[in-house]
Amino acid sequence: MKKVLVLNELCGGPIPSCCNTLRSNDYKEMLAKKKYYEKEFNESLNEVSSKGFELNDGKVYTHDVYVGMDVEVSGEHGVYAFTDTGKKVQYVSYMGPVVEVEPVRQGCKFNLPGCKSTGCNFKGIACRSKGGNIQYVNFTDDQHNIDEVKKLNKYYGLRKLYIPELHDNIYDESEKPLLRIEEDALLRAYKDKVQAALRSDITELRKKGLGLEMIVEVPDERFSTALIYSAESKVNVNTDLLMNVKTVEDKTVRINKFDIWYFQKVKGLLRIIFEFILKIITLGFWKPNDKIEYTSYIEDQNLKQLEEVYSKQLNEQENVDLSENVAYNDFIKKYHLGQVPVTLAIHDTSWGILTPLVELFRGKRHSFYTCTVEMFREKE
Repeated sequence: MKKVLVLNELCGGPIPSCCNTLRSNDYKEMLAKKKYYEKEFNESLNEVSSKGFELNDGKVYTHDVYVGMDVEVSGEHGVYAFTDTGKKVQYVSYMGPVVEVEPVRQGCKFNLPGCKSTGCNFKGIACRSKGGNIQYVNFTDDQHNIDEVKKLNKYYGLRKLYIPELHDNIYDESEKPLLRIEEDALLRAYKDKVQAALRSDITELRKKGLGLEMIVEVPDERFSTALIYSAESKVNVNTDLLMNVKTVEDKTVRINKFDIWYFQKVKGLLRIIFEFILKIITLGFWKPNDKIEYTSYIEDQNLKQLEEVYSKQLNEQENVDLSENVAYNDFIKKYHLGQVPVTLAIHDTSWGILTPLVELFRGKRHSFYTCTVEMFREKE
């Protein structure tokens, strides 16, 4: 039999010290708020579990508030499903650490990715070309083309930009990573402190004989997930892997796309003048034979060129290991647990050397930033 617990958004908590005295420390207030939420969340879960129900999972959903026919505001609620097993399990929730840090002093250099394109510097009136009824292979990556095609591309303004993902055919590819771990720049700047805080908290839970049951969603903007522990579970978080697992890159073996191209014959200035004179002499009856007879069938000399280019490309990519992604995905399937929120309390030092003096009167201030860290179970 199922039983469902529905919770409102988390709110309330200890009365902020700023309401009682001029001096306050909002880091301590945030830490106290998190502990209060954990306590309230524990009590809600354990009120149900004390009647013999075990927690299955927990998800957060949104709801709208209508006044008349208009939506005025939206809210969140948590839905937690339990199963009647007769066991009275006591749950302990952990909503991640709140880590106090000093602002990073050194400047931040942003190496923004850009498009490096040399473009086409056209010189002269035209390149000399046979053009007309000649079939060419025109690769999307101009470096693979023969000189004649390169000149024609330059003249007509073609093949200026080459993007492998768009302009290559995939000959072979690795599995897509099941989990893409994004490296948060701010989190990375405080990696040592965050790792230390997580390892300390998780070790303390383990010392109490608690194992991780599951990770559930929480109806709160900042503390959006909670690790649920109990004495019934033997699952431990691998603290050595916290912030130490990187996503493998997608690997592909590619061959360059091409088009069959019949270029219009490029005419120099003298040729243009000569044809103009002919039209005048013949009273416009003479017309140049510019008709092109084309086919999609690849001619022998072009097949040979394709074979040479593709053989070279496949040989250059012979050492691409496509099996690495398979091993990574097997690891994710077996050991990935979920995410734990990490809240950084970054000390406000905007007053510079006057900060200590200002804090004597107003107390210590911080800016808060919450992100997540992926977690993995220990090998059994």
